[in-house]
Amino acid sequence: MIYVYLKDTLSILLPFVLIHLFLQHFYQTSLFSVVIWWFKYFFKMDYKEVVLIGVFFTFFALWASIGSIIQSVSLVFHGEQHEMVYVGNTSENVSMLYHAKDLTLPPIKEYNFTPPTTSFNNIFHKTTFLRDKDTHRIGAPKSQFSWGSLLQVIWVMLILAPIFLAVLHALAYPVSIKAETMDFYPDIPLGDAFTVLLQEYGITPLKFIFFPIVIIFLPLILPSFSNNEVTKFRANRAISLPMEITPNYLINALPVNYFREIIDNISNGPDTDTGMRSIIFKFDQGFKIPVYVSYKYDSKKYPDLEKLAVNNIKHGIPMKVKITLDLGIELVK
Repeated sequence: MIYVYLKDTLSILLPFVLIHLFLQHFYQTSLFSVVIWWFKYFFKMDYKEVVLIGVFFTFFALWASIGSIIQSVSLVFHGEQHEMVYVGNTSENVSMLYHAKDLTLPPIKEYNFTPPTTSFNNIFHKTTFLRDKDTHRIGAPKSQFSWGSLLQVIWVMLILAPIFLAVLHALAYPVSIKAETMDFYPDIPLGDAFTVLLQEYGITPLKFIFFPIVIIFLPLILPSFSNNEVTKFRANRAISLPMEITPNYLINALPVNYFREIIDNISNGPDTDTGMRSIIFKFDQGFKIPVYVSYKYDSKKYPDLEKLAVNNIKHGIPMKVKITLDLGIELVK
């Protein structure tokens, strides 16, 4: 556990350390000095809102990228494997997983593991996870760890590098001018000072702008290191399905959740309702462990089904479904 705490602490502190070393090397100032200066003069700066947004974006992206790299390397070299059994989703984003070695243990809720399954074909299949040793964390699917996924994180960091540098320059340059730690004259504008700093390392503005464009297209000319198994979340079945789960079989199931498929609008406009709806059913008749399978339908074809489903969920009223050829389900009208 000490190792895990140290690793988590490193993931949080390392971005601060790297930024501090960067400021010391290029601007002869410290992160602490920059923070104090901006606390004192924040409301006097003309571009304070832009800097604030840039700082938040820079730190979050750097923290997420470095944390992902540390976690991936740690799990590969210090992690342990364990298997979990998937029994379906109880909601749009919550999957239910059981320990493969002991199915009597309480299930674990895992967020954003996989979308709700619409078929029994995906039920009771095992997934190998990697987690930190001597912990009860579920970890992450082993199939997600590959050289390709690690290179993708580094690739994103390289694309964002120019933005990182520009934001840090906007933070540190006024502090350096006040402290007279650089050779720039106070009357040199912020942008011109950044150009001068880049030219000391042989980087012209054109190269600076062209760099992320080259990085974006780099994967097109490099060989692929991706793991072909990354999309195969489940391998073999831990428990056999009941004999009744065959095409055309009728069975009562309890509706436990209902949700609409909404596409979030990243701009200020309204979200988009696709018209698709899903009812999640709980099956326990003949099953050693309750499982959850979703029925997806078009609300335009069945406009009254939403009201019926919500009412049955509220009052715990079962609904009759039929097993389809692909072991999915459909409602018996």
